[in-house]
Amino acid sequence: MEPDLLILQQKKSNLSRNQLDSIFKELEHKVITLIKNELKRFRKLLIPDYPACTNREVEDEEDLHSVREGALKITQHVLKNMNHTDLANTLHNKSVASVY
Repeated sequence: MEPDLLILQQKKSNLSRNQLDSIFKELEHKVITLIKNELKRFRKLLIPDYPACTNREVEDEEDLHSVREGALKITQHVLKNMNHTDLANTLHNKSVASVY
């Protein structure tokens, strides 16, 4: 392989790594924000007598159903690992009872 071609491929590879790093940095931020929002929602579910959702919130929740399921499973798993099985079970029961 010619030295110039090798240098060009390395630059291309570095550019791709830089782009990938940038994409994953943004992805990490968005995932963390999403999980934080879901954790806030789960906390509200665990507060006794918390008011029900608005229609707009229900529509948004329907769009995020699979995301919410994943966040719920992660949250329950972490709560159980923290020896808070009671909270994990309560959260599961209340989330099943609430409208996604």
